[in-house]
Amino acid sequence: MWTHITAQLNVPDLEAALDWYRVHLGCKIAWRSEDRSYGAVYNGTTELFFHQVSGEAANEPSTAGTVLCIRVPDVDRVWAQAQASEVPIVSELEEKPWQMREFEVRDPWGHRLRIGQSTLH
Repeated sequence: MWTHITAQLNVPDLEAALDWYRVHLGCKIAWRSEDRSYGAVYNGTTELFFHQVSGEAANEPSTAGTVLCIRVPDVDRVWAQAQASEVPIVSELEEKPWQMREFEVRDPWGHRLRIGQSTLH
């Protein structure tokens, strides 16, 4: 039985990624591996893992299609935080036909984050 899934994003600079998610999205640093090739941030009870890649792997466009859908209890608060910290906005906050009120941002490594709140309850 699965209990949860944690996404892992490849990035060329682990420390820069941890710092960006801390500063711009209000995450806290959870941990770093001893060799500083892996790390994680968390926000509430949700963790996001990172793996520092180098060489040819760092230049592969394999992450271009990565989209993380993040549900939050107060999308207006997170929207205001994203705007205040000048995160690159891909799409504005709006109601979607899939019963979500959400917006999308892009991190410096091309990963897209769809952040939203259910409109069902």
